[in-house]
Amino acid sequence: HIIAEVFLPLERAADQTAIAAHRCVATLLEQRIVAAFGVTAGQAAIDAIEEGRGHAYAAQASFRRAHEMFPDLMTELGITDYAPECPLSEKGEPVRLKIAS
Repeated sequence: HIIAEVFLPLERAADQTAIAAHRCVATLLEQRIVAAFGVTAGQAAIDAIEEGRGHAYAAQASFRRAHEMFPDLMTELGITDYAPECPLSEKGEPVRLKIAS
């Protein structure tokens, strides 16, 4: 396997898991307000999901750090068949992230 073929899907899955976990916690808190429940209603479940959300984000951060280490690691190991590291734009440059609010 080319490293990018196995690592980039893992990275994307970690991103999606972290996003879904953040969204789930926010939705639960919002729905508790909409339902006019007390501030402690469902707290044990929300706390459990929040704990998982923290783990999901920590995993995503670990993969992100590993991604940044790949060029040096591959050079150190003499591995050249791991590219493309990142998708390139039409100009052949790494794609820049677009932040939307």
